[in-house]
Amino acid sequence: MCKHVTRLIAFWQTKVDAERLSPRQMWQSIDALLGRGRVPPNDSISAAKFNQFFDNKVAGVRAMTADIPPPLYVPAIPGCELLKFETLSVKDIVKAVRGLSD
Repeated sequence: MCKHVTRLIAFWQTKVDAERLSPRQMWQSIDALLGRGRVPPNDSISAAKFNQFFDNKVAGVRAMTADIPPPLYVPAIPGCELLKFETLSVKDIVKAVRGLSD
């Protein structure tokens, strides 16, 4: 298993363990993970405005990071691949959460 996946699992395991005594908080965290409660997409945004938003975002990041040294990357371990994205259902998430140790 990839180090990144292992870290992600460890993060959520720790989060669930920390919120075990507060089921309401735990479900709020799961809802946030699933994106529930976010504002739905707006069809009235034009492609030009969408493009301009990202152009501005990239320009802002470049301006803020212009004077810092380049990042150092750690290569992925051999065999760690992301070949495709798959949609997860609520059932998938519930199964994963229930599979966590007590």
